[in-house]
Amino acid sequence: MSKQIATKTGMLSSTHVVAVPVATTATVYTRSVLMGSGENFSLRYIATSDGTVLLKIELEISNVLPTTEGAADAVNYAVPENFADIESALADENLHYKNIAPPVAKYCRLKITGSGANDATTTLTATLIKQSDI
Repeated sequence: MSKQIATKTGMLSSTHVVAVPVATTATVYTRSVLMGSGENFSLRYIATSDGTVLLKIELEISNVLPTTEGAADAVNYAVPENFADIESALADENLHYKNIAPPVAKYCRLKITGSGANDATTTLTATLIKQSDI
């Protein structure tokens, strides 16, 4: 019988902030995270705001680090084909856990887009959790 270990990695902003600011209709990218050899992945996330929350959350993957952390990088990063949004319209401030099954890649990061009535004070705090046999 094998043992399992769970590791957690915070999905930080490009300036290493835990609560990633996503003002109004901005698109922001978290710092990339080494996915390693996890067998099961989940994402823990919660939005906070002084007003309305309305966020789209996507997972991007790559086998290299981005050219610039926190910036768009269409050359190296992409949302996997046929991979559903983590959230297409997150509109609450509840704690969420979602299982994700990304394709094999070395790195991942979140692409977070505010839309519509999303408030300028909205932030997202997210943690990638991976479980592996040891």
